[in-house]
Amino acid sequence: MDFLKKIVGIINSNKEFKLNDELSELKKESNESHKTIQELDQNKKELKNNDEENNIKDEYIEDIFKNESESEKEISEEFEEINNIENEDIQNKNNEIEEMNEKEISEEFEEINNIEN
Repeated sequence: MDFLKKIVGIINSNKEFKLNDELSELKKESNESHKTIQELDQNKKELKNNDEENNIKDEYIEDIFKNESESEKEISEEFEEINNIENEDIQNKNNEIEEMNEKEISEEFEEINNIEN
């Protein structure tokens, strides 16, 4: 009977040893899983920060394009105004020239009439 008790004790001791090994292995896996979860959380935070930075950069770029567009519009308006002024000046000069030509032609006709009379 003592012999059987020893065998049962050895078997139980063996089972306990195996269970301790399995428990130790499970603890290792749990720790690795915990580390993996922490790494994933860190990666998630970094991605979120990167997204926020990218959004800020996108907004900045949009502002630049908006400002550039507004500047182009202002420049276009200024050129249009300059062009209108130049066209008005040209028209005024053309009118002056036309008036002078009409006046000269009228004077020449008057001279011719005077000579004929």
